Amino acid sequence: MRLSFAALLDATKKTTQFLLRVAQSFVKMTTWFLLVLSGRPKKPIWSMTQSSPIVQSIASRLREAINTGRFPVGTAVPAERDLAAEFRVSRTAVRQALEQLASERVLEVKPRCRPVVSSFSELIRSQDRTDVAVWLWPNTTAYASSQLLAGIQSVFTHENDHRLVIGSANGDGWEAMWESEERFLRSIAADPKIAGAILWYLGGSHHRRELDRARDAGIHLVFVDRYPDPNYSADYVGTDNVGSAELVVRHLIEAGHRKIACISNLDGASSVLERIEGWRVALAREGIVPEAGWLEKLDEGGTEREQISGPLRRLLEDPNPPTAIFCINDLVALTAYDILESWGIDIPGDLSLAGFDGVMAWLPNRGNLTTAVQDFRRMGEVSARLVLDRISGKAHRPHRHTMLSAPLLVSESSGPAPRLNHPLPSPHSEAITS
Repeated sequence: MRLSFAALLDATKKTTQFLLRVAQSFVKMTTWFLLVLSGRPKKPIWSMTQSSPIVQSIASRLREAINTGRFPVGTAVPAERDLAAEFRVSRTAVRQALEQLASERVLEVKPRCRPVVSSFSELIRSQDRTDVAVWLWPNTTAYASSQLLAGIQSVFTHENDHRLVIGSANGDGWEAMWESEERFLRSIAADPKIAGAILWYLGGSHHRRELDRARDAGIHLVFVDRYPDPNYSADYVGTDNVGSAELVVRHLIEAGHRKIACISNLDGASSVLERIEGWRVALAREGIVPEAGWLEKLDEGGTEREQISGPLRRLLEDPNPPTAIFCINDLVALTAYDILESWGIDIPGDLSLAGFDGVMAWLPNRGNLTTAVQDFRRMGEVSARLVLDRISGKAHRPHRHTMLSAPLLVSESSGPAPRLNHPLPSPHSEAITS
């Protein structure tokens, strides 16, 4: 029997359609079998093989909402009717999209309950996010921040799957630097490749909304040096400021000093407040009660030298001036050192001086300033490993706080207290000119 060309073509078409249906059934049954073996819902998901472009579009938008943190892990997605109204589609299309996401394990479905975002979705998202943001202050060339960055890079050198995105504060004055930090936080929250961030944070409570936005986007935050807010739970790597400041002040007390003043800057960071607390603790342990005038802050406005000259003058004008000054950081201490010497005051013969940071520790003679030496490179290494552990899922809650010691470095700026507390040169004498 001979078949016409049209009949032959029709028979071929029907045979192809039959074989396609057989192949589709085989794919469905194989998929269902694998799902059962993996412990997932033990029912065939027949909607996996075919879905309309509308359903695919809804599923894509829901995935994006989950990845950006709009629907966090463990929370239920909105009701079908609400999603249908938002996307302007039918509830049937929404239901099919939800079923598709359930088949991908992005959502968990239980009887008579709205679908819940599964923890598996976080794993999927983390596979797409590989970059780590680093925010430094004041810039990448400053000693402390350059050492911190070197520590971070030493860890990431062995991490080929991750890329560092580095930013630093810019602008004149705190307001400008806060604004630059706000822009940086917004940019990483909107970047789908950012998985974690190491932040030398400046904003205090100013940028709480931006921090929450970054965290809601699934970004793991690790703070270094200073903590954002006492009520903000987060990973933190810093220095034991209280204990280390206490060591510095105790050294001055052991040298015979009883009136030890403190000069702080205008920064309200946690690290600054902790160092002041360390100064108070050291005095209290010796039964020394500081008077109100013993704690001075920098003057607002003007150059650094002008800001520091003010509190120095006020301390020296006291009828019973201090024999030692603990400065909140090395920058303040070094500037004060220069000013006092220009005023004809012998360091440490007339007045002992100490700082905090160790920014001169890199010099061959480790500088001439008594100070607490922070290990910024180690801080960078620990924070880098912590953020990588968070990204990989190795580190679990609760958030981790790591405190590093800052050893005391005794140098030429501190010495025994003067046997006779003789008057220092008056701020109004010709010897003192700024």
